[in-house]
Amino acid sequence: MKIVLQHFSGYIASLSMRKLCDERGNVYFGVDEDIRQRLQARLMRAILTFRVE
Repeated sequence: MKIVLQHFSGYIASLSMRKLCDERGNVYFGVDEDIRQRLQARLMRAILTFRVE
């Protein structure tokens, strides 16, 4: 599982990029950790439910 998550970490990070604002109102792009964790959980669930026949 760890190897698969490492393989897809870059793709997951690119999918979870969002515009974020700091305390001064500056806008920048960053990884939304909540979305990243949700995508990782979905990938793990898909791996565990994959049926090989």
